[in-house]
Amino acid sequence: MKKWIIRRGGGGVGIDPISADLLWYYKFNGNSYRAYGTNNGGSSGVTYTSAPSGQCAVFDGSSFISIDDSEDFNLGASDWTIFTWVNPSVININQYVLGQSTALGGNTSLFLSITVGNKINFYLENTIGGSISLVSTSSVLANNWYFVSIKRSGDTVTLKLNDIQEDSDTFASTVNNSLYKMSIGAFGEYRVDMLQGKVGMFAGWGRALEDEEETQLYNSGSGWKFNSNPPINSANPLQISY
Repeated sequence: MKKWIIRRGGGGVGIDPISADLLWYYKFNGNSYRAYGTNNGGSSGVTYTSAPSGQCAVFDGSSFISIDDSEDFNLGASDWTIFTWVNPSVININQYVLGQSTALGGNTSLFLSITVGNKINFYLENTIGGSISLVSTSSVLANNWYFVSIKRSGDTVTLKLNDIQEDSDTFASTVNNSLYKMSIGAFGEYRVDMLQGKVGMFAGWGRALEDEEETQLYNSGSGWKFNSNPPINSANPLQISY
């Protein structure tokens, strides 16, 4: 069953089709608050500026946004999609874009990073310590925006960069349900190799988005400000199901 979010605006009531089964959505529109989801983020040293998707958070290698764990981030064994925009200000270093872990880097569910070789790397861990890593074939450049989407459909996890598939692997397992903080600009509660750059939007769905929906979100590099007017009660919005 899919859930469609109804939003209220000055022009009346409308429906955002792409937001069906949305789990969390952070716009970074001048703050670290959720536009949809359970918990607001708390920030340390983060500033905000313009981005293709509207606004973005700016990280200096010591700043971060920290979000308390919730069932939003428990991906389980079902289909899901995660996307974000990232723009590194420096390259040729290892740096974490986002992730969930302890202060020692343990009890991980996932992380997204930029490697020292300037590749996008997505790491996913299961409940018994097994894992996969998806690595882009393309290299990223400093001061350029990249649309990153990761999708699980059945037992296949796919990494896309700027709406082009870069890697995929089989993951026939349940994603580890880490109970620690999800952070942006850092790897959970692990404060090493933190991001120097920008992140614009961070969202997750409890379904595998259609390729056409991912293309719509990418919008030829301009970004699509989906659900730009979030529900009045973001934690418990009006919904219709079918």
